[in-house]
Amino acid sequence: NWRGYTHGLEENSQMLLVFNLVLFLALIAALSPHRQTLQDWARYRHQDRTFRKKGGLIADLIWGDKSPAVVAVAINCAIASAMFLPWILLWPANDYKIAALFALLLNSSIIMIYATVAQLMLLIKAKKRAAGAVITVGGLIFLPPILFAIGSMTPYETPALWLFSAFHWSSLQHATASSVFLAIIGQSLALTLLNLQLGRQLQQAGESTTKALLSGKTQLPVTAD
Repeated sequence: NWRGYTHGLEENSQMLLVFNLVLFLALIAALSPHRQTLQDWARYRHQDRTFRKKGGLIADLIWGDKSPAVVAVAINCAIASAMFLPWILLWPANDYKIAALFALLLNSSIIMIYATVAQLMLLIKAKKRAAGAVITVGGLIFLPPILFAIGSMTPYETPALWLFSAFHWSSLQHATASSVFLAIIGQSLALTLLNLQLGRQLQQAGESTTKALLSGKTQLPVTAD
């Protein structure tokens, strides 16, 4: 029974996507630097005028332990997706295959959104930044399905809304192609805006930290020999 076999593959892929999300949440927590580290990195980037010309920025975003973790998470996400692709492409039924490919794309996109949000939260001026990042990302994961459940909006009846949640895979079989593309565009736009905001905040952090250091040097008392 090919239908039952493929349905089993779909269920297995959904379990793997959940496991992949949990794994990447742990990776985000491990890789994302905190405010002081980001300020030091932003200050170095601001002071070094040749940083971009030498291609050091891209290399540092990939390998640097003090740089924002978004690029490193994106690379790991691409590697994980590349490992899933051959398995999905070998499925016998095209309808399940297409849904699984879209689920993989949406899963990668939402992981990147969570990574950027976590990095933004770790950059704010607050004592409990780590707790704030955990609460914010946790809210983004669990609050939408809770609200959907309260409003009796099931993945079958309102699949378009579920596509914007961490549990998008539950509604893909019931969603229209236009809803799926709208979700992809919406998540891409949100990810772009979040990263632009992160870039602006890092630039401001680098400028303000540099000014503070320069003003501190100029205000040092001069002692007579």
